[in-house]
Amino acid sequence: MDRKINGTSVSRKLRRAAVIDLGIGFVLVLVLFIGTMMLDWDLLELFYQFTRAHESWELDELFIAGFWGGIIAVVYGVRRMADIKRLNKAIISHAYYDTITGLPNRALAYERLEQMVAATGRRSGQLAVLFIDFDNFKMVNDTYGHANGDRLIKSVGRRIAAQIRAGDTVARLGGDEFVLLLDLNHSSADVYQTLRRLIDDQQIPHQLFGTELSVKFSIGVALFPKDGDNADALLQAADAAMYKAKEQGKGGFHVYSEQLGQELGRKYHLENGLKRALADNALHLVFQPQIDRQAKRIRGFEALLRWQFDGEQIPPDQFIDIAEETQLVDEIGLWVLQQALQQAKDWLQPQQFVAVNISPKQFKQENFVEVVCQAISHSGLAPSNLELEITETALVGNFSATRKKVERLRALGVLIAIDDFGTGYSSLARIRDLKVDCLKIDRSFVHLLELGNPNQDIIKAILALADNFGLSVVAEGVETEAQAQQLATLGCHTMQGYLYSEPLPAAAAAQFRLQSYH
Repeated sequence: MDRKINGTSVSRKLRRAAVIDLGIGFVLVLVLFIGTMMLDWDLLELFYQFTRAHESWELDELFIAGFWGGIIAVVYGVRRMADIKRLNKAIISHAYYDTITGLPNRALAYERLEQMVAATGRRSGQLAVLFIDFDNFKMVNDTYGHANGDRLIKSVGRRIAAQIRAGDTVARLGGDEFVLLLDLNHSSADVYQTLRRLIDDQQIPHQLFGTELSVKFSIGVALFPKDGDNADALLQAADAAMYKAKEQGKGGFHVYSEQLGQELGRKYHLENGLKRALADNALHLVFQPQIDRQAKRIRGFEALLRWQFDGEQIPPDQFIDIAEETQLVDEIGLWVLQQALQQAKDWLQPQQFVAVNISPKQFKQENFVEVVCQAISHSGLAPSNLELEITETALVGNFSATRKKVERLRALGVLIAIDDFGTGYSSLARIRDLKVDCLKIDRSFVHLLELGNPNQDIIKAILALADNFGLSVVAEGVETEAQAQQLATLGCHTMQGYLYSEPLPAAAAAQFRLQSYH
């Protein structure tokens, strides 16, 4: 990390210039003074006569003018030095301290962590790095505005700083991320007392902008020297532990472990492999049919992405998350859309469609509708042969823009389905206003269908909602005949799952024929 702060180097140049000015002033005064004492008086007399003949100034006036000029230069230099000192202080403040909270920023936190690692290593001690990230902070900004969000960050930072001892460091890394650097002496037990205070403090609401606001955050913990022997390794380990804490439940903490380190290493390995997957032709599609059990016909096929890497079939839930984190999801999503239409055009029946999953990030692209139109045009299929499956997460945010995109797509004839319905945050008003074509019941409800009536009640509610809005319904993940029978009894007749067919390569999907199911 380059710790030569640009602002500091600039202040050094200005300070050097002020010193030069000051020196020039002193030298000028000194020269004039010594000159008056050491010069030959005959020479001075000749110089006097010369100035009288050619200039209107007296010789003594010249010396006095030079003397005062030197004094002015000295005063100017001194004042400039004071200005440079104030400027340097401001530059250092901006370079090392966060403007919102007044806490140390990322640069100073990194420098202090390096110093703590060196000092702790010399005395064979321990230190802890706590990585803190707010849970759902974007919702605070969206609801109350960024100015109030900054006030909340300042309030939280002040409370966190109150929970640590003198000599420890709390810093704001940026956004809604903080880091705590704790000197543990010879025992790691101290870190748990700090964690308990931080977690307990989350229960006390913040009094801000005329309302009470509670905020939770997830904490990742890394210990020196167990989890890393340098600042970079410790911050990376604490960051990974923080994400694990979010997975396990909001408002808690997770301590880095060797297993988590292995998971992090595998994730890094998969990330590098995924970046080469498209160029290496390592991605491929399979197609799973959706069966209208009542009409005994194939309603359509869902295109599913598969990736084989190092001789291993990587589960989609692993590499899709990596694609979203590494900004590869747009490129991969476009490839899936184009390939699904191209591969299905030769065998898809006129009344059938191919369904393609669209990520929230992909759907929110400004030119998304144009991209879909272009893909359909190149395939030669009709817009009605394409169904786009979007999750409820894609509906969160700018709902007006989402509705306009859905309206444009449906006006073209493209079908729209809401995938994994019941697991997100959709309101009934949004479902009504979007006027989509289909709701897909999440497999989690289907898998628990045989265990009790609560799951039946959820499916009944979804079916009643769909019937009220004139939507079709598809149940995902149907694996047993008992599940299919219960779904049919409840009124859901379109199903998708291993009971009917596993996902098939394009050639096998073209040959798939509906069997008779009772």
